[in-house]
Amino acid sequence: MKPDQLRQHIEAFFSAVGRREIDIYNEFSLQHEFGIWLRSHAHHPETKIQFERPVRFFGVDGKLTKKEIDLACFQPPLVPIMVMEFKFPRAGQVPIQMFKFCQDVAFVEELVLKEKRFPLGCALIAADDAHFYRGNRHQAGTIYSCFRDGLPISGTIEKSTGKEEPPVVLKGEYRIEWQAVAGLNDLKYAAITVAQ
Repeated sequence: MKPDQLRQHIEAFFSAVGRREIDIYNEFSLQHEFGIWLRSHAHHPETKIQFERPVRFFGVDGKLTKKEIDLACFQPPLVPIMVMEFKFPRAGQVPIQMFKFCQDVAFVEELVLKEKRFPLGCALIAADDAHFYRGNRHQAGTIYSCFRDGLPISGTIEKSTGKEEPPVVLKGEYRIEWQAVAGLNDLKYAAITVAQ
């Protein structure tokens, strides 16, 4: 699958969400409904789309940001096609979930660019809480400005609240470009793709 094809599938999926043909209400539903969408719209019959696969299944033993892949797409016996990570924050947790999404981007980079196990990866976030994509503009240079003002996420990103976690380090530079979901007032989504 090519990045443009993936983008088209994501747009078509969220159009169906906006028409209320598909219900998403938490991260689990987003992950699984998108996987079902791919199974029925985007792949050859022999392609596998699987959830929560350990990275070891794909021959990765190194230290990575995460240990399990939200959605893995591959052809048997084991020809990786694409990897995806999902976020659909619930109950606030704005800066924490922003940081967690940056971790997802780092994980996708690790699988695509560092380990070179997948030719394509995507981190997809959906949010119906406007605090993720709209808010104070006086926080330039913080994680907020990356999600609200279009500043790129890149380099080292520190967690601003909660328990200590190692910083996220990104090789690339990515912009979070929110897309509105027609028919649903507050729901927006953004996808960051990484390709070899």
